[in-house]
Amino acid sequence: MVYAIILAGGRGERFWPKSRRVRPKQILPLISERTMLEETVERILPIVPSDNIMIVATSALGNKIKKILPGVGQLLLEPTGRNTAPAIAYTAFYLYQRDPDATMICLPADHYIDRCDRFLETIKKAIDISQDGWLVTFGITPTRPDTGYGYIEIGEGISESVFKVKKFREKPTKKKATEFIKAGRFLWNSGMFVWKAKSIIDQFKKHTPYIAEKLFNEKLSQSELISVYRGLSAISIDYAVMERSKIAAVLKGDFLWDDVGSWLSLERLLGMDENKNTIVGKTFLKDSKNCILSNDSGITALLGVSDLIVVHTKDVLFISKKTHIDRLKNFLVEIEEDEEMKKYL
Repeated sequence: MVYAIILAGGRGERFWPKSRRVRPKQILPLISERTMLEETVERILPIVPSDNIMIVATSALGNKIKKILPGVGQLLLEPTGRNTAPAIAYTAFYLYQRDPDATMICLPADHYIDRCDRFLETIKKAIDISQDGWLVTFGITPTRPDTGYGYIEIGEGISESVFKVKKFREKPTKKKATEFIKAGRFLWNSGMFVWKAKSIIDQFKKHTPYIAEKLFNEKLSQSELISVYRGLSAISIDYAVMERSKIAAVLKGDFLWDDVGSWLSLERLLGMDENKNTIVGKTFLKDSKNCILSNDSGITALLGVSDLIVVHTKDVLFISKKTHIDRLKNFLVEIEEDEEMKKYL
């Protein structure tokens, strides 16, 4: 059977202060009136029944997710977040014990996708390809030299729009990203996957046996799971398996996609007014341009400023130059070191 695995355990730090540890971006209505998690589930329902949807998150988010999606699928809770590799390994083994022929569609809970009809057709094609043992990821044709995405270099063709992965490339410099686009053989790495549970389990055993040895244990109790997770390093599925595997395939996605990675994403997804401002909530602007505003409390008023990100929640006002937003994660590390301030994370 086919199962949709919704990875909903991220912290969404690049959307602070709206996104917090107890209320990360995937359970916020950032792009529409529904949460991003709800949008993700709704998107896959036409081809995966509700009972076959599995939401993977940390135990700290369990109750909130149950309230957002009562009665939808199953909720598999990790003791703590350790990035995507442990989450996928844990889920794959869980599924395999119940259905040795399981096929997994792994989807982050915080992406934006338009043209859902094309998205679902791509998913169906990936399911077919995965039955031959391939680990299928989705590559998106770049529309700009974006330095916030990883890239996939395509190799030998397998079938129409499907290629062996030649190499995964890290987030590049602007110059290198421009070179990638000109070369015409690089795709954005979407972070979405389709594979048989058995295939990914075998690849974990081969390439990251230390994860397999810890998590592939059908007698693992909850207390033992907590102990195991404490001993695991945070590692992505790309680092753990995909970059090392010889059976990684990339399928070109013929749909609009955005990973909604930071406040800058709102410009692309929500659009801009005549002064190139992107506005959410009550605001009043005069002689101000090229700003991103998100207001949850009262009114945010700007006079004679430009190129700013302004986020106003009920307890935090955050202002940053747009060019500095890539420093936000490090900024939050400094906040965490302040005893008075860390309660706002």
